[in-house]
Amino acid sequence: MDTSPERASESFRALAELLPQLVWVSKAGSGQIEYVNRQWLDYFGIDEVRSRSWRMRDFVHPDDFKQANERWKFALLTGAAYEVEYRLRRHDGIYQWFLARGTPARDAAKNVVRWYGSATNIDVQKREVERAKEVVDLLQEAFIPRELPQRNDVRFDAVYVPAEDVARVGGDWYDAFEFPDGSILFSIGDVAGHGLRAAVTMANIRQTILGASIDTDDPSEALVKVNRVLCLQRSIIASALVGFLRGKHVTFCSAGHPPAIFADEHGARFLPHGGMPLGVDADPLFYSQNFETRPGTMLVLYTDGLTEARRRVDEDEQRLLQACTNAVRNGMGAADIHQAVLGPMVKSPDDTAIMTLRF
Repeated sequence: MDTSPERASESFRALAELLPQLVWVSKAGSGQIEYVNRQWLDYFGIDEVRSRSWRMRDFVHPDDFKQANERWKFALLTGAAYEVEYRLRRHDGIYQWFLARGTPARDAAKNVVRWYGSATNIDVQKREVERAKEVVDLLQEAFIPRELPQRNDVRFDAVYVPAEDVARVGGDWYDAFEFPDGSILFSIGDVAGHGLRAAVTMANIRQTILGASIDTDDPSEALVKVNRVLCLQRSIIASALVGFLRGKHVTFCSAGHPPAIFADEHGARFLPHGGMPLGVDADPLFYSQNFETRPGTMLVLYTDGLTEARRRVDEDEQRLLQACTNAVRNGMGAADIHQAVLGPMVKSPDDTAIMTLRF
């Protein structure tokens, strides 16, 4: 059996010509191309001679070049695997999305001697994701309020952060509504599940909470009414926290929702919480809680996507308390709290809503 390098090279080339991907081989150090398959030549409309002088800058979309080039230089310098998504210009001038990957070949001394890589066309998938994201954005714009009450005695701030998977449009919401008498109804919640049904259910629950709160000043009574509606519909489960702000007095009630946080100059603490989620028990017991506001304090409401993305709930709850302490001291808002807890690199499998009331 012939196992010589020449025979291996011939086998690789024969296989590369059969693959649908754009396949390339380049030198270690310089990254200069040594070989490309026929699919590569056909896509760019060049011959083998011109392929030897192929430059990333000439074919990668200008908006994608910087990241792609920096990652390639890093791979050449360190020997780390290379992976990046970018748009490549076809021979007719049209750009298409590709997933490019490169891996180093090493000798017995572990030195990089050559790079093998491929570029897989993901244009269809990428554009489908972009269209899905547009749908998600439209749904959230329709279902989540664009404006919240703003008064001299209280300032609302909120942020909604979708899940990493844009197809997993969810049922998280926040809401606040000022009644003619000056009192403010506020709510936050999370419908179990994902998809369009969860989003539509979320919108219905928001409206049901508003309708149930018109003739009562007790959020526990409002939640009882909402729960009756959900139990009639069956198979709908949601957590929610509903509250009223009247002057300096806050009354709130939780139905299986993560605890609200009260923060002042001394720090932040979780407020009492509990109760069954909505839609579980036809005759639940909900209990309202009360506290008095004072200038410089803040109430923070959130959904569980904020504390469950890392799968380390206790640790993230402590990060959340610290973030709320910093927020009340430094005048930061909902987006700052999200950034402080999860950071830019954590990709959450669930959507997250955060709403703050700064008194």
